[in-house]
Amino acid sequence: APDAAMLLAAVGTGIGGAITLGGKLWRGRSGAAGELGNMSVDRRGTTCWCGRRGCLNTVSSGVALEQTWGGARPLREAWLAGDARAVEVVREGARALGHGLANAVQLFAPTLIALGGGVAEYGEAWRAEVEAAVRAETFPEAMEHCRVELARAGYEAGALGAARLAAEAVS
Repeated sequence: APDAAMLLAAVGTGIGGAITLGGKLWRGRSGAAGELGNMSVDRRGTTCWCGRRGCLNTVSSGVALEQTWGGARPLREAWLAGDARAVEVVREGARALGHGLANAVQLFAPTLIALGGGVAEYGEAWRAEVEAAVRAETFPEAMEHCRVELARAGYEAGALGAARLAAEAVS
């Protein structure tokens, strides 16, 4: 549909993003639109590598989750095994991501939020936590026609999008 908006959150080492409006990638005049990882959700939070405070990168990225976890075994393994502390670390990161995505929903009212990247490999329970947080932080009307799904391309979603952009640039 010409008025459809879609948001991709690529949650890995950091958090990247992409916005499509009417089926076309929206990059903005600067080319930096969709930089979800540097959206601040806590102005008193930890300093991000971008120099700002409380960015999603500092609370929801794979690096942030692993730093918060600090456990002996990988966080994903502990999460999947149901380790109580791992579950809380992942849930908190998912809730913070959902909070940030809710801000984007209030602006764009997308029909789809696709979640990709390495952290999306935590699976359906992680996706459900993100979606619950998005829904809790938005007007019901904004989410009425919006789905929150794991990206079909999974871990590779961001890389495939970048490859498509490169292909379009040379054709």
